[in-house]
Amino acid sequence: MSQALETDDRLSPAEVKQELENLMPADWVRLERLARRISSGVPHASHEDLLHEACVKLMCGDRVWRRGFAAIPAIASVLESMASNYRKREKNGPIDSYAVVATADEPMDDESVLVRHVDPVDSITPEMAVSDGQQLTMLDALLADDVEAMLVAYEWAAGRRGREAAEELGMSVNQYEAARKRLVRKLESMEDERSQG
Repeated sequence: MSQALETDDRLSPAEVKQELENLMPADWVRLERLARRISSGVPHASHEDLLHEACVKLMCGDRVWRRGFAAIPAIASVLESMASNYRKREKNGPIDSYAVVATADEPMDDESVLVRHVDPVDSITPEMAVSDGQQLTMLDALLADDVEAMLVAYEWAAGRRGREAAEELGMSVNQYEAARKRLVRKLESMEDERSQG
């Protein structure tokens, strides 16, 4: 522990490594029991994985081991925090990993059924959500006086274009083209406003 600065209140990676190496086998048994209890309800990670990840994060400095904390409470604190983060990620994630999804695959016999798993990843930042909301509000304002152009925008959002969109809306091709051109002009004006702002 002589490598640490006197003013630093966290252990260095070398000190963390030394502390982990000094743990007795009985300490590791206690930590495994704690990890098993703490990881209860944590999806997709075993207690061993959680314990290993906690030690790695402590050693590389991603998690802090405060000077003066005993090993077991320090590691248990990191385990609690990580387990809580896993639970929040599962609860707030965009994917319901327990949802039953129908597939077009050929049905398999009972012995060859594979369990497929997808971890939820939320890639939308708060800034992106605000920006998207502002753009939708601006688009609604631009299209408020042109119902046909707004309907064309909805069809585009649904993935339909051209003749397919015109048929879906019950418009003639000429009527659709006129609405499409008005929509494109309004979108271009919105883009110009955004680039100037």
